[in-house]
Amino acid sequence: MPIIKKEYTLYGLEGYTNIIDNIIDLLDTDSKNNELRVILTEALSNAFIHGNKEDPSKPICIRVFTNKSSVRFEIEDCGTGFGNIKASQEGADSIILDEDFRGLKLINCFADSLEFKGNTMIITKYID
Repeated sequence: MPIIKKEYTLYGLEGYTNIIDNIIDLLDTDSKNNELRVILTEALSNAFIHGNKEDPSKPICIRVFTNKSSVRFEIEDCGTGFGNIKASQEGADSIILDEDFRGLKLINCFADSLEFKGNTMIITKYID
């Protein structure tokens, strides 16, 4: 099955729920909707608060790639990034009490893969 690609640009967090709704509709899956909503909400919040320093004039780029059995999200902000890091369950467990990393912990719990390349968070989730 071909890969479907969709891109969105968000300034601030106004309207982020509409973008998440559009992505959920694109994926056409009921079984993972809540997990995908948590992943996207936390990723977009993280990009706005930490990456863009809450500056609504800076864009957040959301790229979605899906082949109907999996989805990959690339969330790019205007920050300096984390470098190139692959998150693991073990590493995420050690930061659960740190409020600055709680959103990343939630993403890591629901995602099948989470990594950072510069200022881009890459999240993979199997949906079928």
